[in-house]
Amino acid sequence: MELIEDLIARLGDDETNRVLAPLWERPILKRNAVGIHGTLFYDNDHRKSFIPQSKREVDWNEQTINQAQFDLFSRYR
Repeated sequence: MELIEDLIARLGDDETNRVLAPLWERPILKRNAVGIHGTLFYDNDHRKSFIPQSKREVDWNEQTINQAQFDLFSRYR
């Protein structure tokens, strides 16, 4: 999970454009995608306060996960 603003801040405009340009030139249907590794969010700066500081799932708030997730995530923290 990544906000476009954070990606640009980390990589800079030129590198972000270099990385993303090929994606926009080769669209595919979701049903044909194999292994989506993340989601890039645009125009969500107003929701930034709701997005966790850490984007690792093992760092999710313990109050928002079930016991099975807690047991799994605690092994990787």
